[in-house]
Amino acid sequence: MDPKKITFIPGLFRPPSKDFQPVGADDPFISHEVLKEHCSLFASDGSGVPNYVREDPKVSEVINFTDEVWNDIAKVDLIFSKHSFFLKKQCPVMIPYKSTLNHAEHKAYLRAFVKFKIRAPITAAETAEYDQFLRLQHRVYEEQNCFMQFSHQVAKLQLATYNMVPEVIANYVNEHVQHRCKRAFKYKSTYIHEQQVPICPQDPMKRFNNLCFNHLGHLLSLGSLPWFKVPTCHNQNKLRQDESVSKLQPPRENERTDYQHLLYKTPVSEDPNVVYLAQKHQANIVTSTSALKTLADNYGPNFDKEWDIPVEVRSYTCKDVDGKESSHRVVFIDKPMPKKVWTPLEKKQLFYKKSALASLTEIRRFAYFRMKSPVVFRYEKLDTEGGDTTIGDDKEQAEYDDDFLDFTSTADHDIFGFDLNSSSKMSKTPKKGEIEQKEHCNKGKHIISTKENSTDLLAEESKEQKHPKRREKRLNKDISSSNDDIKSLKPKKNKALKTGQGTGSPGKSKTTSPLKKVVTCSNDKPQNVTLSKSEKSTSNMKPDPPPTNTINKPQDVRPSDSECGGVLESLLDMQDSFLKPTQVAGSPTKLEKKETSEFVSFQRPWSNTLHTDWQEHIQAKNCPVWSGINVHYQLFSLGFNSSQPNNSQALRIIVRHNLHGLSRFKSQKMTSKPYIVYPKPENQAYFGCEVNTLSEITEQWIQLLVRPNTTLLQVRVCETSGEILLTEERDLAAVLKEGKQPHIGFLPHQPLATMYSVFSAVSGLSTGHYILHHDLKTEAFIKLMKAADSDKQTHLQTFNLHASYSTATAYTRTYTTPPWLAIDTHVLTPFHLRHHKIPATFPMDNPTKKLTKAEKRRIKERAKSKKRLEELDKQKDDEAQELIKS
Repeated sequence: MDPKKITFIPGLFRPPSKDFQPVGADDPFISHEVLKEHCSLFASDGSGVPNYVREDPKVSEVINFTDEVWNDIAKVDLIFSKHSFFLKKQCPVMIPYKSTLNHAEHKAYLRAFVKFKIRAPITAAETAEYDQFLRLQHRVYEEQNCFMQFSHQVAKLQLATYNMVPEVIANYVNEHVQHRCKRAFKYKSTYIHEQQVPICPQDPMKRFNNLCFNHLGHLLSLGSLPWFKVPTCHNQNKLRQDESVSKLQPPRENERTDYQHLLYKTPVSEDPNVVYLAQKHQANIVTSTSALKTLADNYGPNFDKEWDIPVEVRSYTCKDVDGKESSHRVVFIDKPMPKKVWTPLEKKQLFYKKSALASLTEIRRFAYFRMKSPVVFRYEKLDTEGGDTTIGDDKEQAEYDDDFLDFTSTADHDIFGFDLNSSSKMSKTPKKGEIEQKEHCNKGKHIISTKENSTDLLAEESKEQKHPKRREKRLNKDISSSNDDIKSLKPKKNKALKTGQGTGSPGKSKTTSPLKKVVTCSNDKPQNVTLSKSEKSTSNMKPDPPPTNTINKPQDVRPSDSECGGVLESLLDMQDSFLKPTQVAGSPTKLEKKETSEFVSFQRPWSNTLHTDWQEHIQAKNCPVWSGINVHYQLFSLGFNSSQPNNSQALRIIVRHNLHGLSRFKSQKMTSKPYIVYPKPENQAYFGCEVNTLSEITEQWIQLLVRPNTTLLQVRVCETSGEILLTEERDLAAVLKEGKQPHIGFLPHQPLATMYSVFSAVSGLSTGHYILHHDLKTEAFIKLMKAADSDKQTHLQTFNLHASYSTATAYTRTYTTPPWLAIDTHVLTPFHLRHHKIPATFPMDNPTKKLTKAEKRRIKERAKSKKRLEELDKQKDDEAQELIKS
């Protein structure tokens, strides 16, 4: 032992004295060198790190970690420590193999896979961990390859399960098709061939690679959004598989209700709102989301999709700024006709979509879920004689709009402390009771009052006016309650907030000239978002410059102070401002920071609203009151980059879409989001999650492309039992990232080229009715057919739309070979995280686990009931012998 390394501290084992004892400067435990070496207060560089710590390379690297690195480390630990319910399914075939990797290797590989997917290795220890991950990777790939072959053999034995469609699903789809086939009789019956449009147009110069689909702005939103209840991961979630789906999401509309003056299953060509918007914003194409999905989802080499899309071309007389009249042609592309041939998987996907909407959404009559619309869309002038629609007067309609869903930059009802009379000052932070009292004074009557219980609610309203806290408790209790049959789908802690509060509500925007938000969707350019001026001050992101195309720059982008238009609205706004309590302007408070960071910077599908003058719109239609039906109109442009030589003028396209729901949480940490649901039936839930196909990626891409700032919830559900295996929240960037994988090969410029080819062809047509027809015979071309009079004209080749959809039956095309899909090795289910098991690998042999006699007996009995791979060989021999005999 080296005596120089021993430090003697006098009095270490002696009890301390009460009297003061002077310490000499020569004592070794207070020397300056020792303090520099071992004490952080006397560090040489002032960083607080002693010298002996810096000598250790591993410790010094850890000390120099930034906050971002520590957050990434915490993410990995949180992923594996999160308690989630996992669905465990037994494989119907006996698994004859065991994994070549032990439990420790599975755990090390899986943790490294999750960690280095987030960030690259930093320290020396992580570099060693990454080297071990690479060494195990070859063995893992070999085992996953063998597992894929085994799962393919299992799928062949389960062919009957792939073709099995429950009676509830079959009846729902049949009723769905029968009702929608009646829409064919609204159009012309006979069509003749006009021209052919290529699905994959020839492009030797690679011009279509530079196509851009730009979002110019939001135009209008109507109706109400259902409350979307995001499934919790702590409980078992299961979608409905009974007749309740038909009651909550009926496949046919109610014939007793008069929807003549309402937007309910209304085709695009019969929507007066979109006709008015097309004339005001000089749109060339008006279409829906389903039509874009049908046009985009056509891939070779078979081109086996069959569909018909009605088209109508109209011409309008418009006046420019100088008053000169000019003819403007608009093409209306309605939603496709229902499919006549269905596969079992397509039937299940449609049913589970409706089941997910029935289970995860609920209609709540709160102002938070109500779309704010201009004055012309209020219900005071609608005349529904003999109808069941609830109609209110103008005063009530103006009172139950909420600022959270305000599509104009200057809202009427301010509950966040802004002063309408001042443009740059804010009031003091109001208390909780004051907010409720102000909201109550502005509303006047409660929003959920109906004709039946109006007297009871008015009596209760008078009590709540004196006691605002009582109203707060009732709203929290009401919005957080749900039906008994969906308790398993309700989060325990994520209850909805009361109206007028929550982090999801975007506050008042003090913008004076909001800029355009552009979404560029080419194959080699990411999504570009340009924020408004108020958002620039609150966001650290630098906005991208707007595109150079002159047609992509709307000249009417400004705050819609007169969004509702007219002198009547100005008087209503002035009256509402007088009714509001006076506010004292003061210095910015903590509320200002909260609104700036959470409300203003968060974008919604109804953000960036373009100005529209609604004074001349006399045929306004709105959605049914508090039905959960909503309609949104977005303006896009489709064209080439301005840098391309001889580029044609971009097409202006209006897309009409809807949203499935809006989430609402009581916790301020969870942000409210608009959602759309996309179900994915899993045929191999006992192995894991299957990969997304090219068609599924294309549909998800279109769904998010036309719905800016929307979250797609992919629900992976077991196709036999309806149990939810996993839910994934996806955005446009995540879908594009997955689509670029080699086994999918999705390129955005291919569907954009198809849409541009079709839109360019129909834009040059004369006024009239047309139809876009595709079947197996047309292959890589789309037939563009024109309506003709069957009595006056005779043609050799005609298409009768009425006869084609007269037999309204959903024909099922069964599978001769199973539609097997590989297991996605990048998707980790809660089962994989809980047991630290690599996806698409064989079961691990755990010698340390001791089984009881009862467990061993149960395993043997379960193995006897399972199929074996030898049966597949016998089946092949029997089929071969039958072919020889025949």
